[in-house]
Amino acid sequence: MNDEKKVTLKPTATKGINTLSVAGYILGIAGIVLLLISLSVIASPAGKSSLPGSQPPIADNITVSDLTTGSATISFTTDSAQVIDALVYDEQGKIIGVFSDSIPVINHIIRIETLYPDSLYSFQLLSADASGSRSISEKHSFTTLKPPPVISNVQISKATESAAWVTWETDRPAVTELTYWEEGSTYQNTISENATGTNHEAIIQPLDSQSIYAFVIRANNIQNHRIIAEYEGLISLKNSAQIIERAPDFTLPSVKGETMQLSSYRGKDVLLAFWSMNCPSCQQKILLLQEAFDRAVDDRVSIITVHGPAREDAIESYCSSHGLTLPVLLDIQADVGSSYNVVQLPATFILDQSGVIRSVDPVFETLEELDRLTGQFLSN
Repeated sequence: MNDEKKVTLKPTATKGINTLSVAGYILGIAGIVLLLISLSVIASPAGKSSLPGSQPPIADNITVSDLTTGSATISFTTDSAQVIDALVYDEQGKIIGVFSDSIPVINHIIRIETLYPDSLYSFQLLSADASGSRSISEKHSFTTLKPPPVISNVQISKATESAAWVTWETDRPAVTELTYWEEGSTYQNTISENATGTNHEAIIQPLDSQSIYAFVIRANNIQNHRIIAEYEGLISLKNSAQIIERAPDFTLPSVKGETMQLSSYRGKDVLLAFWSMNCPSCQQKILLLQEAFDRAVDDRVSIITVHGPAREDAIESYCSSHGLTLPVLLDIQADVGSSYNVVQLPATFILDQSGVIRSVDPVFETLEELDRLTGQFLSN
Protein backbone atom coordinates (compact mmCIF):
# COMPACT_ATOMS: atom_id res chain seq x y z
CA MET A 1 0.00 0.00 0.00
CA ASN A 2 1.53 3.10 -1.14
CA ASP A 3 1.76 5.96 1.27
CA GLU A 4 0.15 9.10 -0.20
CA LYS A 5 1.58 12.46 0.60
CA LYS A 6 -0.91 15.23 0.95
CA VAL A 7 0.34 18.65 0.04
CA THR A 8 -1.50 21.63 1.48
CA LEU A 9 -1.14 24.85 -0.57
CA LYS A 10 -0.82 27.90 1.57
CA PRO A 11 -1.23 31.47 0.31
CA THR A 12 2.12 33.01 -0.42
CA ALA A 13 2.62 36.50 1.03
CA THR A 14 3.63 38.95 -1.69
CA LYS A 15 5.88 41.84 -1.08
CA GLY A 16 4.86 45.24 -2.37
CA ILE A 17 1.63 45.88 -4.33
CA ASN A 18 -0.63 43.06 -5.52
CA THR A 19 -1.94 42.88 -9.06
CA LEU A 20 -5.29 44.56 -8.33
CA SER A 21 -3.64 47.41 -6.43
CA VAL A 22 -1.24 48.07 -9.31
CA ALA A 23 -4.09 48.26 -11.78
CA GLY A 24 -6.01 50.67 -9.61
CA TYR A 25 -2.99 52.89 -9.09
CA ILE A 26 -2.36 53.08 -12.83
CA LEU A 27 -5.99 53.93 -13.56
CA GLY A 28 -5.90 56.67 -10.89
CA ILE A 29 -2.81 58.30 -12.36
CA ALA A 30 -4.33 58.15 -15.81
CA GLY A 31 -7.50 59.82 -14.57
CA ILE A 32 -5.58 62.70 -12.99
CA VAL A 33 -3.57 63.22 -16.17
CA LEU A 34 -6.74 63.29 -18.27
CA LEU A 35 -8.32 65.78 -15.85
CA LEU A 36 -5.34 68.10 -16.01
CA ILE A 37 -5.33 67.94 -19.80
CA SER A 38 -9.04 68.74 -19.98
CA LEU A 39 -8.66 71.68 -17.59
CA SER A 40 -5.77 72.98 -19.65
CA VAL A 41 -7.84 72.85 -22.82
CA ILE A 42 -10.76 74.64 -21.16
CA ALA A 43 -8.65 77.36 -19.53
CA SER A 44 -6.33 78.17 -22.42
CA PRO A 45 -7.34 80.04 -25.58
CA ALA A 46 -6.85 78.06 -28.76
CA GLY A 47 -3.24 77.82 -29.76
CA LYS A 48 -1.96 79.23 -26.45
CA SER A 49 -0.36 77.48 -23.54
CA SER A 50 -1.57 78.03 -19.97
CA LEU A 51 1.81 77.35 -18.42
CA PRO A 52 2.83 80.10 -16.00
CA GLY A 53 5.14 82.63 -17.61
CA SER A 54 4.63 81.28 -21.10
CA GLN A 55 2.86 84.46 -22.26
CA PRO A 56 4.48 87.91 -22.33
CA PRO A 57 2.64 90.59 -20.35
CA ILE A 58 -0.02 92.51 -22.25
CA ALA A 59 1.38 95.87 -21.13
CA ASP A 60 4.29 97.36 -19.21
CA ASN A 61 4.70 100.44 -17.03
CA ILE A 62 1.11 100.30 -15.81
CA THR A 63 0.34 103.31 -13.59
CA VAL A 64 -2.75 105.07 -12.25
CA SER A 65 -2.50 108.86 -11.97
CA ASP A 66 -4.57 112.05 -11.83
CA LEU A 67 -6.86 110.55 -9.22
CA THR A 68 -9.85 112.69 -8.28
CA THR A 69 -13.05 111.99 -6.41
CA GLY A 70 -14.67 110.69 -9.59
CA SER A 71 -11.99 109.84 -12.15
CA ALA A 72 -8.59 108.27 -12.76
CA THR A 73 -6.11 107.93 -15.62
CA ILE A 74 -4.63 104.54 -16.53
CA SER A 75 -1.32 104.73 -18.41
CA PHE A 76 0.72 101.87 -19.88
CA THR A 77 2.80 100.86 -22.89
CA THR A 78 2.61 97.96 -25.35
CA ASP A 79 5.29 96.51 -27.61
CA SER A 80 3.22 97.33 -30.71
CA ALA A 81 0.53 99.79 -31.71
CA GLN A 82 -2.83 98.35 -30.78
CA VAL A 83 -6.17 99.13 -29.16
CA ILE A 84 -6.43 97.87 -25.58
CA ASP A 85 -9.63 97.60 -23.56
CA ALA A 86 -9.66 98.38 -19.85
CA LEU A 87 -12.29 96.40 -17.96
CA VAL A 88 -13.12 98.27 -14.76
CA TYR A 89 -14.72 96.54 -11.76
CA ASP A 90 -16.30 97.91 -8.61
CA GLU A 91 -15.46 96.68 -5.12
CA GLN A 92 -17.90 93.77 -5.48
CA GLY A 93 -16.21 92.61 -8.69
CA LYS A 94 -18.99 93.80 -10.98
CA ILE A 95 -17.91 95.26 -14.33
CA ILE A 96 -18.94 98.93 -14.44
CA GLY A 97 -17.59 99.68 -17.90
CA VAL A 98 -15.14 98.98 -20.69
CA PHE A 99 -12.86 101.88 -21.63
CA SER A 100 -10.64 101.80 -24.73
CA ASP A 101 -8.13 103.73 -26.79
CA SER A 102 -9.69 105.33 -29.83
CA ILE A 103 -6.82 104.39 -32.18
CA PRO A 104 -3.96 101.85 -32.06
CA VAL A 105 -1.01 103.30 -30.12
CA ILE A 106 2.03 102.17 -28.14
CA ASN A 107 1.74 104.68 -25.30
CA HIS A 108 -1.75 104.32 -23.87
CA ILE A 109 -3.67 106.82 -21.75
CA ILE A 110 -7.20 105.81 -20.80
CA ARG A 111 -9.33 108.16 -18.70
CA ILE A 112 -11.91 106.54 -16.42
CA GLU A 113 -14.83 108.82 -15.51
CA THR A 114 -18.07 108.77 -13.47
CA LEU A 115 -16.58 106.98 -10.47
CA TYR A 116 -17.69 107.30 -6.86
CA PRO A 117 -15.54 109.14 -4.28
CA ASP A 118 -13.45 107.18 -1.79
CA SER A 119 -14.16 103.87 -3.55
CA LEU A 120 -11.97 100.90 -4.43
CA TYR A 121 -11.85 99.89 -8.10
CA SER A 122 -9.87 97.30 -10.04
CA PHE A 123 -9.19 96.86 -13.72
CA GLN A 124 -7.80 94.37 -16.23
CA LEU A 125 -6.34 95.07 -19.65
CA LEU A 126 -7.74 93.04 -22.53
CA SER A 127 -6.02 92.63 -25.90
CA ALA A 128 -6.74 90.63 -29.06
CA ASP A 129 -4.39 89.58 -31.88
CA ALA A 130 -5.16 89.36 -35.59
CA SER A 131 -6.53 85.84 -35.26
CA GLY A 132 -9.04 86.94 -32.61
CA SER A 133 -7.31 85.25 -29.71
CA ARG A 134 -7.67 87.27 -26.55
CA SER A 135 -5.39 87.78 -23.57
CA ILE A 136 -6.24 89.43 -20.28
CA SER A 137 -3.92 90.87 -17.67
CA GLU A 138 -3.94 90.40 -13.93
CA LYS A 139 -6.02 92.83 -11.88
CA HIS A 140 -4.71 96.18 -10.71
CA SER A 141 -6.51 98.40 -8.23
CA PHE A 142 -6.86 102.03 -7.17
CA THR A 143 -8.99 104.07 -4.77
CA THR A 144 -10.61 107.38 -5.71
CA LEU A 145 -10.06 110.40 -3.48
CA LYS A 146 -12.35 111.38 -0.67
CA PRO A 147 -14.48 114.47 -1.23
CA PRO A 148 -12.56 117.61 -0.23
CA PRO A 149 -13.18 118.82 3.31
CA VAL A 150 -15.47 121.79 3.70
CA ILE A 151 -13.69 124.90 5.01
CA SER A 152 -16.16 126.99 6.97
CA ASN A 153 -16.68 129.52 9.76
CA VAL A 154 -13.68 131.63 8.74
CA GLN A 155 -13.43 134.61 11.05
CA ILE A 156 -11.14 136.90 12.99
CA SER A 157 -11.24 135.89 16.63
CA LYS A 158 -8.92 138.63 17.86
CA ALA A 159 -7.09 141.60 16.40
CA THR A 160 -4.66 144.35 17.31
CA GLU A 161 -3.39 147.32 15.32
CA SER A 162 -0.88 145.10 13.55
CA ALA A 163 -2.07 141.49 13.86
CA ALA A 164 -5.12 139.30 13.35
CA TRP A 165 -5.96 135.83 14.66
CA VAL A 166 -7.81 133.98 11.90
CA THR A 167 -9.74 130.83 12.80
CA TRP A 168 -11.60 128.33 10.63
CA GLU A 169 -13.06 124.85 10.73
CA THR A 170 -13.04 121.76 8.53
CA ASP A 171 -15.79 119.15 8.53
CA ARG A 172 -13.23 116.39 9.10
CA PRO A 173 -9.59 116.26 10.29
CA ALA A 174 -7.26 117.86 7.76
CA VAL A 175 -3.85 119.50 7.50
CA THR A 176 -4.30 123.14 6.50
CA GLU A 177 -2.19 126.16 5.67
CA LEU A 178 -2.86 129.87 5.24
CA THR A 179 -1.04 132.02 2.69
CA TYR A 180 -1.47 135.80 2.80
CA TRP A 181 -0.09 138.86 1.03
CA GLU A 182 -0.77 142.57 0.76
CA GLU A 183 -2.96 143.48 -2.20
CA GLY A 184 -0.73 144.51 -5.08
CA SER A 185 2.36 142.80 -3.66
CA THR A 186 3.94 139.60 -4.95
CA TYR A 187 5.54 138.70 -1.61
CA GLN A 188 3.63 135.95 0.16
CA ASN A 189 3.78 134.42 3.63
CA THR A 190 2.58 130.89 4.41
CA ILE A 191 1.62 129.53 7.82
CA SER A 192 1.43 125.73 7.86
CA GLU A 193 0.11 123.26 10.42
CA ASN A 194 2.02 120.20 11.56
CA ALA A 195 -0.94 118.13 12.70
CA THR A 196 -4.46 117.27 11.59
CA GLY A 197 -7.57 118.63 13.23
CA THR A 198 -10.95 120.24 12.63
CA ASN A 199 -10.33 123.57 14.42
CA HIS A 200 -7.58 125.72 12.95
CA GLU A 201 -5.90 129.05 13.72
CA ALA A 202 -3.21 131.26 12.24
CA ILE A 203 -1.79 134.58 13.44
CA ILE A 204 -1.20 137.04 10.60
CA GLN A 205 1.36 139.71 11.38
CA PRO A 206 2.62 142.33 10.96
CA LEU A 207 -0.28 144.06 9.23
CA ASP A 208 -0.70 147.64 8.08
CA SER A 209 -4.04 148.88 9.40
CA GLN A 210 -4.62 150.89 6.20
CA SER A 211 -3.99 148.01 3.79
CA ILE A 212 -6.08 145.12 2.53
CA TYR A 213 -4.58 141.63 2.65
CA ALA A 214 -5.62 138.71 0.50
CA PHE A 215 -5.39 135.20 1.88
CA VAL A 216 -5.99 131.63 0.81
CA ILE A 217 -6.70 128.74 3.18
CA ARG A 218 -5.81 125.35 1.77
CA ALA A 219 -6.64 121.91 3.13
CA ASN A 220 -4.18 119.21 2.13
CA ASN A 221 -4.07 115.45 2.25
CA ILE A 222 -1.35 113.87 4.37
CA GLN A 223 0.23 111.52 1.84
CA ASN A 224 1.33 113.90 -0.91
CA HIS A 225 0.39 117.23 0.64
CA ARG A 226 -1.91 117.69 -2.33
CA ILE A 227 -4.28 120.64 -2.15
CA ILE A 228 -7.82 119.32 -1.97
CA ALA A 229 -9.81 122.39 -0.86
CA GLU A 230 -9.36 126.15 -0.93
CA TYR A 231 -10.99 129.19 0.59
CA GLU A 232 -10.16 132.72 -0.61
CA GLY A 233 -10.80 135.88 1.32
CA LEU A 234 -9.60 139.34 2.23
CA ILE A 235 -8.65 140.85 5.58
CA SER A 236 -9.09 144.49 6.42
CA LEU A 237 -8.23 146.20 9.69
CA LYS A 238 -10.01 149.37 8.58
CA ASN A 239 -13.07 150.20 10.64
CA SER A 240 -12.43 147.23 12.97
CA ALA A 241 -10.96 143.94 11.88
CA GLN A 242 -13.13 142.00 9.48
CA ILE A 243 -12.96 139.34 6.79
CA ILE A 244 -14.39 140.44 3.48
CA GLU A 245 -14.95 138.48 0.29
CA ARG A 246 -14.40 139.41 -3.33
CA ALA A 247 -17.27 139.62 -5.73
CA PRO A 248 -17.70 136.40 -7.72
CA ASP A 249 -15.35 136.37 -10.68
CA PHE A 250 -16.64 135.55 -14.14
CA THR A 251 -15.68 135.42 -17.79
CA LEU A 252 -18.26 136.34 -20.44
CA PRO A 253 -18.35 137.18 -24.14
CA SER A 254 -19.32 140.68 -25.21
CA VAL A 255 -21.60 141.83 -28.02
CA LYS A 256 -18.41 142.80 -29.88
CA GLY A 257 -17.14 139.22 -29.81
CA GLU A 258 -14.51 139.83 -27.15
CA THR A 259 -14.06 137.78 -23.97
CA MET A 260 -13.85 139.76 -20.75
CA GLN A 261 -12.98 138.62 -17.22
CA LEU A 262 -13.96 140.62 -14.16
CA SER A 263 -10.71 139.93 -12.29
CA SER A 264 -8.75 141.63 -15.08
CA TYR A 265 -10.12 144.93 -13.72
CA ARG A 266 -8.29 144.59 -10.38
CA GLY A 267 -6.74 147.89 -9.41
CA LYS A 268 -9.75 149.83 -10.73
CA ASP A 269 -13.11 150.63 -9.22
CA VAL A 270 -15.90 148.98 -11.17
CA LEU A 271 -19.56 149.85 -11.63
CA LEU A 272 -21.22 146.56 -12.58
CA ALA A 273 -24.78 146.78 -13.89
CA PHE A 274 -27.15 143.91 -14.73
CA TRP A 275 -29.91 144.85 -17.18
CA SER A 276 -32.27 143.73 -19.94
CA MET A 277 -33.44 145.51 -23.09
CA ASN A 278 -37.02 144.41 -22.26
CA CYS A 279 -36.99 146.25 -18.90
CA PRO A 280 -38.18 149.90 -19.11
CA SER A 281 -36.16 150.97 -16.04
CA CYS A 282 -33.12 149.27 -17.53
CA GLN A 283 -33.54 151.15 -20.80
CA GLN A 284 -33.27 154.46 -18.96
CA LYS A 285 -30.39 153.30 -16.75
CA ILE A 286 -28.30 151.96 -19.64
CA LEU A 287 -28.51 155.29 -21.51
CA LEU A 288 -27.36 157.10 -18.38
CA LEU A 289 -24.45 154.68 -17.99
CA GLN A 290 -23.56 155.17 -21.66
CA GLU A 291 -23.40 158.92 -21.10
CA ALA A 292 -21.17 158.40 -18.05
CA PHE A 293 -19.01 156.05 -20.10
CA ASP A 294 -18.60 158.68 -22.82
CA ARG A 295 -17.67 161.37 -20.27
CA ALA A 296 -15.30 159.23 -18.22
CA VAL A 297 -12.11 161.12 -17.48
CA ASP A 298 -10.80 158.98 -14.59
CA ASP A 299 -9.52 155.65 -15.89
CA ARG A 300 -9.65 154.25 -12.34
CA VAL A 301 -13.42 153.68 -12.77
CA SER A 302 -14.71 151.10 -15.26
CA ILE A 303 -18.34 150.59 -16.26
CA ILE A 304 -19.34 147.04 -17.17
CA THR A 305 -22.87 145.92 -18.02
CA VAL A 306 -24.23 142.39 -18.16
CA HIS A 307 -27.31 141.50 -20.19
CA GLY A 308 -29.40 138.55 -19.08
CA PRO A 309 -31.01 135.74 -21.13
CA ALA A 310 -32.13 136.74 -24.64
CA ARG A 311 -31.22 136.06 -28.27
CA GLU A 312 -27.71 137.27 -28.93
CA ASP A 313 -28.59 138.80 -32.29
CA ALA A 314 -31.45 140.74 -30.67
CA ILE A 315 -29.13 142.13 -27.98
CA GLU A 316 -26.56 143.12 -30.60
CA SER A 317 -29.25 144.82 -32.67
CA TYR A 318 -30.55 146.75 -29.64
CA CYS A 319 -27.06 147.94 -28.67
CA SER A 320 -26.32 149.02 -32.23
CA SER A 321 -29.60 150.89 -32.70
CA HIS A 322 -29.18 152.75 -29.40
CA GLY A 323 -25.54 153.63 -29.93
CA LEU A 324 -24.26 151.62 -26.95
CA THR A 325 -20.47 151.43 -26.98
CA LEU A 326 -19.88 150.62 -23.30
CA PRO A 327 -19.01 146.97 -22.51
CA VAL A 328 -22.13 144.79 -22.78
CA LEU A 329 -21.50 141.19 -21.72
CA LEU A 330 -23.80 138.30 -22.53
CA ASP A 331 -25.05 136.24 -19.60
CA ILE A 332 -27.32 134.06 -21.73
CA GLN A 333 -27.68 131.28 -19.15
CA ALA A 334 -28.04 133.76 -16.25
CA ASP A 335 -25.26 131.98 -14.36
CA VAL A 336 -23.46 135.20 -13.43
CA GLY A 337 -26.67 136.92 -12.40
CA SER A 338 -27.45 133.96 -10.14
CA SER A 339 -24.01 134.14 -8.52
CA TYR A 340 -24.76 137.78 -7.62
CA ASN A 341 -28.27 136.88 -6.40
CA VAL A 342 -29.85 139.19 -8.93
CA VAL A 343 -33.64 138.83 -8.67
CA GLN A 344 -34.76 142.22 -9.99
CA LEU A 345 -33.47 144.41 -12.80
CA PRO A 346 -31.72 146.73 -13.06
CA ALA A 347 -29.20 145.71 -10.41
CA THR A 348 -26.02 147.70 -9.76
CA PHE A 349 -22.90 146.83 -7.78
CA ILE A 350 -19.88 149.00 -7.03
CA LEU A 351 -16.61 147.11 -6.56
CA ASP A 352 -13.42 148.58 -5.13
CA GLN A 353 -9.93 148.08 -6.48
CA SER A 354 -9.62 144.75 -4.64
CA GLY A 355 -12.80 143.41 -6.25
CA VAL A 356 -14.86 143.72 -3.06
CA ILE A 357 -18.49 144.79 -3.30
CA ARG A 358 -18.81 148.13 -1.51
CA SER A 359 -22.33 149.13 -2.52
CA VAL A 360 -25.41 147.33 -3.83
CA ASP A 361 -28.08 149.15 -5.85
CA PRO A 362 -26.97 152.72 -5.03
CA VAL A 363 -29.58 155.30 -6.01
CA PHE A 364 -28.75 157.60 -8.92
CA GLU A 365 -31.25 159.06 -11.38
CA THR A 366 -29.07 161.64 -13.10
CA LEU A 367 -25.54 161.93 -14.38
CA GLU A 368 -24.75 164.40 -11.61
CA GLU A 369 -25.89 161.95 -8.94
CA LEU A 370 -23.77 159.23 -10.52
CA ASP A 371 -20.76 161.56 -10.59
CA ARG A 372 -21.20 162.36 -6.91
CA LEU A 373 -21.59 158.68 -6.10
CA THR A 374 -18.40 157.62 -7.88
CA GLY A 375 -16.56 160.63 -6.49
CA GLN A 376 -17.57 159.78 -2.95
CA PHE A 377 -16.63 156.17 -3.52
CA LEU A 378 -13.19 157.06 -4.90
CA SER A 379 -12.50 159.33 -1.95
CA ASN A 380 -12.84 156.29 0.33
